[in-house]
Amino acid sequence: MLFSPGKLAGEYQPSLENYPLFFKRIAEIEHSSCFLLISAEQLQEFTQLKKGDRSVRSLVLNSLGIAAKEILKQYELSDEDQWEKLINLYQGNPLWLEMTAMMIQDLFAGNVADFLEYRSLIICDALKAAIQRQWQRLTPQEQAIMIQFTAVDAPVSLPQLGQKLNLADSDLLNGVKSLRRRLFLADIQREKQRLFQLNPVYQQYLKEQNP
Repeated sequence: MLFSPGKLAGEYQPSLENYPLFFKRIAEIEHSSCFLLISAEQLQEFTQLKKGDRSVRSLVLNSLGIAAKEILKQYELSDEDQWEKLINLYQGNPLWLEMTAMMIQDLFAGNVADFLEYRSLIICDALKAAIQRQWQRLTPQEQAIMIQFTAVDAPVSLPQLGQKLNLADSDLLNGVKSLRRRLFLADIQREKQRLFQLNPVYQQYLKEQNP
């Protein structure tokens, strides 16, 4: 609600430009309160706010892991020995797992093993709609970068991305940085080189949209 669609991650909507000052004051002024901000996009000014001795911390909510089994229990899915495979397939994301569990219950009578017989990662209509809303918030440069990832099956470096994309260097760097703030890209350190990889669910969605 704070950030503008079609802009880089963390850019505020018009008339909401006072929020950076609000967050800065909370970080700087001594008080006995605890302020919790939940966001799908990291604040652009967050790195600056963390400097010094301020009690400012960030926590990235990663995969639920095995705890996601509780979601599958709620939908009374069978083949419990296959649940971990299903959880890993959908990155332990609670929303993605819930949508997929609903489809397994509706179309496969709750049989996880039957669902997993399909070789490709299945994106149900509800999940497609959720990803489409996220896709529409991206800049054209971010969209171009994400589409390029569908052409590769391995992590790539920034120079490798730049060779394939007709983007200015600043657009490439800012686009990758923005996608990382949205948690669409994971980075991997390999032999003193930083590589980037697109989340498999987003990658499958884009392959289906751009066959």
